[in-house]
Amino acid sequence: DPDGNMFGWFTKDGPQNFSGYDSAEVTQMLQDARSTRAQADRAALYRQAQRRIAADLPVLFMVFPQTIQASTASLTWEQHADGAFRLQFAQFV
Repeated sequence: DPDGNMFGWFTKDGPQNFSGYDSAEVTQMLQDARSTRAQADRAALYRQAQRRIAADLPVLFMVFPQTIQASTASLTWEQHADGAFRLQFAQFV
């Protein structure tokens, strides 16, 4: 779901909005998307917001470093689609 990767970065009061980006139009699209149940409608709103953000170019992401270099078969954990490592539920089996 794009919400976790967009809302915090590209809304005025978002916790990752380090650039200070402030677009009432984008904020409204992202708020509408997170409150819309129909997947196709949500996708359309996120695409519109993405196009506007790309046109405004408020931030340029350069690198996302890897944290985990190796693992073992005895460690079970879930890789999230956004690439974040949430290991609070990891377990050795």
